[in-house]
Amino acid sequence: MTQETTAPAAAPMTGSEPGATGLRSALGTLFTGGDLAELHDRMRAACEHPVFHWHPGLTAAQRGELAYHRLRHLDAAGPGAGSLLAQPLQLFAVQEWAALTDGAVLSLAAIHYNLCLGTILDHGGLDREDLRPVVDELAAMRTFGVFLATELGYGNNVVALETEAAYDPGTGTFDLHTPSPRAVKYMPNTALPLPKTGVVLARLRCGGRSHGVFPFLVPIRDAAGRLLPGIRVWPLPEKPGVDLDNAITRFDHVRLPFEALLAGPRSVLERDGTFRSSTSSHGRFADAIHRVLPGKLGLAGGHLAAARAALTLAFHYSRRRRTSGRAGGVPIYAYRSHRSALLTELVRTYAASLLLDEVRREFASSLKEGDPALEQRVALTKAMATWSAAGTVDVCRERCGAQGLFAVNRIAEYLGTGMVTITSEGDNTVIVSKAAQHLVMGIGRHAPGENPGADGSRDRYGSLLRAREQRLILACRADRAAHPGRSPFEAWNAVGDALIAIADAHSVRCAHEAVRRAARRVGQREAAEALERIADSYALLAIHEHCGFHLTEGLISLQEARALPGLLAEAHDGLAPIAGELVAAFGIPQSVLNAPIGAPDYVAAYDPVSGISGIEAST
Repeated sequence: MTQETTAPAAAPMTGSEPGATGLRSALGTLFTGGDLAELHDRMRAACEHPVFHWHPGLTAAQRGELAYHRLRHLDAAGPGAGSLLAQPLQLFAVQEWAALTDGAVLSLAAIHYNLCLGTILDHGGLDREDLRPVVDELAAMRTFGVFLATELGYGNNVVALETEAAYDPGTGTFDLHTPSPRAVKYMPNTALPLPKTGVVLARLRCGGRSHGVFPFLVPIRDAAGRLLPGIRVWPLPEKPGVDLDNAITRFDHVRLPFEALLAGPRSVLERDGTFRSSTSSHGRFADAIHRVLPGKLGLAGGHLAAARAALTLAFHYSRRRRTSGRAGGVPIYAYRSHRSALLTELVRTYAASLLLDEVRREFASSLKEGDPALEQRVALTKAMATWSAAGTVDVCRERCGAQGLFAVNRIAEYLGTGMVTITSEGDNTVIVSKAAQHLVMGIGRHAPGENPGADGSRDRYGSLLRAREQRLILACRADRAAHPGRSPFEAWNAVGDALIAIADAHSVRCAHEAVRRAARRVGQREAAEALERIADSYALLAIHEHCGFHLTEGLISLQEARALPGLLAEAHDGLAPIAGELVAAFGIPQSVLNAPIGAPDYVAAYDPVSGISGIEAST
């Protein structure tokens, strides 16, 4: 590949065209406006504090301690744990701002608020007087919440965990024990000597019988950070970009009081050992891990916020970084190859963000427990959003060249955030495979949606996206029907790749429709047209990526296939003049990111005397 020595004229990315201010404001309501505007303002102001700036020269342990300090700072600026858990959209907003500044804080917020404190409250924390002191300590962050579910030998298969809590009616206590090396709790943030209170998933045994998996309230470290008797912890190795104190944790016959069992509303254990439940063992397990569902949405939102921040920095830098070409050089944004890469990720991030917003609001307003359609939608959206965000951050890192390598410029650290979100709360490949099985079987499936538009081209794009999804599902069903003798494992394993493709097609179709719906409700002409352009570009990207499928299925002609690159370039050219407004609508200021490449003059930002904090001269 030869280096470009001249650059095509590029439409300016200034946002100076008529209606630009209105466009930015209207689109901004989709990200930091509406009913959460006041909370976003508070979080933005909190994240401008120097504690969130890059601090050079820290060890991994020191960066971990800083993450806990940062979480306390965000908590002090927020509405309080009770409000965050009662109104999940508020928690999701807090997690977005946490992710912009520190991926470890995103994880800590998910664990402390949602998994630990949320599980306690779901299992009677507000109704049981004996739990009030613990709830108050967690809400005030005098102790940090930890969630101990995954075991070394089982990974995602939490239902098969071995950790046991055996009840002794004679003493009214539980014996919490790790029975084998494969049963140690893997990855909980228990290594740092800070006050820690854990919710531990363990198998309840009583009278020689197992009654399934339940949460147990277990003090891990006292107010001075010392481990409680019978608990052993081994720190895990460092993880690039995510400085959380993950560890292996083992229980050696830890005695717990009767009140430690979080039985929930559908099960009862009497002090004499009598056990009653109105649901099955599977139902009890679903109750125990209920908080994983909003956890998926919170992590996905944080990761997409990081992707939006990466785009903000990459677009800003690309307009200021000059390269060879005309006299004095031209901005790298002027090069079509550079501009198209960023516009592609901008389009994908808008689509993923708007789909996630719909699903989060559906979750927040849902009154049904165990809704399979909602659980399926959450799983598919979590995977699509985090995979999309990871791709966007990676492209932004590359497009910023050497500048993208430095942690002080944020983008490299967002790569680490993606490594966490893609794996946490259910590994993406695992959860989408299961959700796609339900699509194939017709369980909880959402209808393809209304016709997204009356004009020919836009309706054509939507119909092609729907057709790919439907044909992939029909092909998978036909494959299963053609081999009736296979076991369930063999049958699904044989179509594993097809399930991933179905999940992708479904999510892309849903995201495209989400953008179209946002265009109809945004309430401002320029914003609506911008979103329609984004929807067109997003659909064209997917159709072009799967051009071979559409051709072989007879969905497009050879002439249409040949026209796709030109249509995509034309769509990008239509977005280029307003790209600055589209990025500014994210509402992520330099005062929060505090990155050299985001400064008005990135060269001056590296001045060791007058530049940003984190850049120090050596003598």
